[in-house]
Amino acid sequence: MEQWLNVQTLIWLFPIAFVLHDLEEIIMVERWMYKNRHVIYDKLPKKIADKVIKQFSMSTAQFSVAVFVIFIFVSSSTYMASQYINDGPLGNMYFFTIMLLIFFIHVFIHVGQSIILRSITPGVITSIVIIFPYNNV
Repeated sequence: MEQWLNVQTLIWLFPIAFVLHDLEEIIMVERWMYKNRHVIYDKLPKKIADKVIKQFSMSTAQFSVAVFVIFIFVSSSTYMASQYINDGPLGNMYFFTIMLLIFFIHVFIHVGQSIILRSITPGVITSIVIIFPYNNV
């Protein structure tokens, strides 16, 4: 496996993992929120449930724009990490590391949501199948 999985490959797999994960969220979030609004109110305190509903009550297009903005940061950090490996002028591994850490913590947020709500939540499948293994390579 090490023959084809070098550091450059791992770095450039980051935006791909991000896109696959967020496609799952983009596809599921609007419909899931519509169908499970009552579950959120049943399982969470009213103040927290109101914040969750308000934060995620958006159209698929609106959610996609938010994901795109985050993708710009993911892509920038990936490019800068690649430059760092190649001794390029914009090389920076810190930004990439921070983005990876946020991505890793994001896995546990999805798993926690699924446990609390006792339901498959948007993003939990790719969190377990793609993101967690990627962050542990």
